[in-house]
Amino acid sequence: MNPGEKLFSNYISAVREFEDLRRHADRLERLMEEDEQARQIDVQHLTAKQAETEELFADPFPQVFYASIVIANCILFEQHIKGLARTAQSALSRSLTMDDLRGSLIQRFGKYCFDVVDLNLGFSDAQWEFLTGLFLLRNCLVHDAGDMKNAQVQKFAAVQELPVFEDSVLIYHKDVLQLLSRTWEIVEAMYAAAMRKFPSETRAEK
Repeated sequence: MNPGEKLFSNYISAVREFEDLRRHADRLERLMEEDEQARQIDVQHLTAKQAETEELFADPFPQVFYASIVIANCILFEQHIKGLARTAQSALSRSLTMDDLRGSLIQRFGKYCFDVVDLNLGFSDAQWEFLTGLFLLRNCLVHDAGDMKNAQVQKFAAVQELPVFEDSVLIYHKDVLQLLSRTWEIVEAMYAAAMRKFPSETRAEK
């Protein structure tokens, strides 16, 4: 399989995977709505004190579930940028890998494309900033349960208009869809740039 065909195959996989993730977010929202309706019915049969206690624990689980989709989004994106880097490395017979570079994942990806395989992704500054912020948000959700200890995460949450409560970022259905949409725009642009540099011979003949 030549590089162009490999990239096209990976792109088709990305289309399916990110769409599946979006559908999963929609299914999760429906399940949360059904659970909330059932909870409201149950609350009606509790005493006032019991109902007050119940309300204190009404929100944490949805937050964990929505955060898991943001984390999965980052995992998928990382898989695809590493796949693209390996394909370009093989096509151009480069000995240097993306993992040989220093910096964060996004920094290494940018350096590898620009300096090693001469691939102009065409990303805007805002798109690079989004990717950097997205992975900082991922780290915040994984390691700090949403507690924004990093000023860069706070800035990202503000720019993306993510809800915040007592210095903790909150993730809901609309926020998940927004982050998925922006990520997918970048994935599409990334594959478009790569397939222009490494066109598929089979597709070019058709």
